Amino acid sequence: MASIEDVGKSNYGYYTPEQKLVEGWYPVHVTRAKVTPPKFIRKSYKGKIYNIWFSISGESGYKVKSEGMEISTSQFKGKEVSNSGLFFFMCPEEDDDFKENDDGNKEYAEFLRACNIPLDKVEVNGQLRYYLPEVHPSAFEGKPLFAFIKRSKPFIGKNGDSIAPMQVRYVRAWSGGKPLEISEGLRLPI
Repeated sequence: MASIEDVGKSNYGYYTPEQKLVEGWYPVHVTRAKVTPPKFIRKSYKGKIYNIWFSISGESGYKVKSEGMEISTSQFKGKEVSNSGLFFFMCPEEDDDFKENDDGNKEYAEFLRACNIPLDKVEVNGQLRYYLPEVHPSAFEGKPLFAFIKRSKPFIGKNGDSIAPMQVRYVRAWSGGKPLEISEGLRLPI
């Protein structure tokens, strides 16, 4: 095997392996959010799916545990992760041909609560329920949250290999977090 002297010292570079995300709670900001048009889900319900992207904050003082060591979350500053889709099941009206799935809206309600979007309690047929508004995706952008990041269920990628990315599984409010300014960038009048 050749030594460094044999290869030459005139041109060289370095490589530092990237630290991989580990399972745990991270301070994040919502950077992008999109919602699908209404569609049938499991042939019985109708809903929309919010796809949300989060950027890990560089705020110091937060740590996750990995293999008995504590790792600062600030070293992952700017790393983007997404959720696997947040379902918002719609309530049917008189002429609609789909069923209500209010149990399926639990994660949506928890996400709204974490984003400090007020939920009104209303009485429907003698039962107290939370009224869940349909929120425009831009209302989430810049919100500070804590996100539990975990490896997703594996799926087969387009090249036939098994993929299991790290994704946001749960969120909770980040009371000390400051909202992030999201800039739109340059918009051309086309």
